[in-house]
Amino acid sequence: MFPTDFVNRNSDPAAVHSLHAQKHYSALWQSLDPNCHVAIAPTVENAVRLARDIGKQGMQTLVTGSFHLVGGVLFILEPKISN
Repeated sequence: MFPTDFVNRNSDPAAVHSLHAQKHYSALWQSLDPNCHVAIAPTVENAVRLARDIGKQGMQTLVTGSFHLVGGVLFILEPKISN
């Protein structure tokens, strides 16, 4: 279970659910590099799963962002440390 400590309550839930910001930045990134592949995941758990799948192809992932995002990723990657 994902702890509620990592839920950002300062964001509009409708905007979060619609992935508005993610879609905007995805389009921006693709306009800068038309040959890149950008993926959007609806949850931190799904994003980590996607990054792990990409990692199997020899790529690495860098996670940056808010405490809520980075903390959530660390919780999933290192649950023993988080407890």
